[in-house]
Amino acid sequence: VDTSGWVERVPGLRTRSMLNAFLWFIGLLLIIWLLGFTLAIPIYLFLYLKWRSRERWRLSVVYALVCWAGLYALFGMALHVPLYGGWLASLWG
Repeated sequence: VDTSGWVERVPGLRTRSMLNAFLWFIGLLLIIWLLGFTLAIPIYLFLYLKWRSRERWRLSVVYALVCWAGLYALFGMALHVPLYGGWLASLWG
């Protein structure tokens, strides 16, 4: 399916889409900075699936939990790579 021309037919759609994607990316960076990778990635995935993609609650929660388990299993258990823990965690020591 060729959808290359539909964006140009709606005035401002490309700008809004790019701004929306940019704001989601800035949000991801912000929650990574605040909470660290292990928490931020699943939270971001949940929020994106629930509010941007309008998926069901159950699917959003399940994907977020599977993502968290995968991150923990891969980086924490298998590779023993410490991921950034976040600014809030650094406040608690």
